[in-house]
Amino acid sequence: MNIRQFCPEDLEEVVELWNKAVEAQQSGYEKHKINSKILKDFLQTQNYLPSGVLVAEEKKKILGFVLVYIQKTSDRNTAREEHPARLAGIAVRPDCWQKDIGHKLLESVEKAVKNEGKTEISFHINRQPFRLSPGPYLDTGPHRFFISCGYILHSHAMRLRNNLEAFTLPDYIKNRRRNLNKEGINFKLLEPSERENLLRFMAKYFSGGWYKAIKRTSAGENKADILIVTADRKVIGFMGPFRVNNKTKRGSFGSPGISPEYRGRGIGKTLIYMGFNHLKENGAAFTEYRTGYSRADTSASRAIYFDSGARLVEIFCKYFYKKL
Repeated sequence: MNIRQFCPEDLEEVVELWNKAVEAQQSGYEKHKINSKILKDFLQTQNYLPSGVLVAEEKKKILGFVLVYIQKTSDRNTAREEHPARLAGIAVRPDCWQKDIGHKLLESVEKAVKNEGKTEISFHINRQPFRLSPGPYLDTGPHRFFISCGYILHSHAMRLRNNLEAFTLPDYIKNRRRNLNKEGINFKLLEPSERENLLRFMAKYFSGGWYKAIKRTSAGENKADILIVTADRKVIGFMGPFRVNNKTKRGSFGSPGISPEYRGRGIGKTLIYMGFNHLKENGAAFTEYRTGYSRADTSASRAIYFDSGARLVEIFCKYFYKKL
């Protein structure tokens, strides 16, 4: 077996290999098939590192594939070193599993990025501009594979799903909103005149990528609905943006955020229920979303989501790394 750099002529065979591997793995991986355009587009970006895209070959047949790159493009780079090495995906032909091909591919690509001066290789779902899957699902073959290769599985996430066709606002949420209204705490959709007020709030409490996302989706062609909470003419909370795919009827939303001095009063829970109701009223039949699973993640929102009728779809590792 020979391990060499990927070349353009390998494209179709690598795509076929990847799709056969995720289909055979099942356990949720079968949803992550790719097409040649995905890889072709990536190879045109400045993140592409030729020595980080390798194939394992025997008798002119590709048995395995790994893709690692140096992240040079992202406005959300909070890695411990500048331009980190990122693992986007690895796959081995199903009839070649348990033959140590995956381990050898990783060892080779780790040497390649070490030669680039990198001291760590990682996968981070919230930081990477390119990836081929959401990360290894809990207690599956790939999950155990990365552990055996010396990778530290830092944190996991859950994917939840709410059926919105059957969703209704509970009476206690309606009553809580009325009581909060009496205290001068109001819930409403963002209006253009309040956008700067919202952005000042975001800049103070939720800066970085979260702030940029709200700034981008609260104006212009990409404008979307955003729920805000106000008190004393100031924004103290928000949830959004909200979008509905008219074809699939899937609703999506951005997580809520509350000013620290107003937490613990049921504002966040009220926002979440109102957000789901807003999606339903705008034609969404369901919504799927991620939330933290690890002990370090907040458990408050998880409890609210399950109380609202959420069903657990899957648990996957969202961040893992290895020191080189």
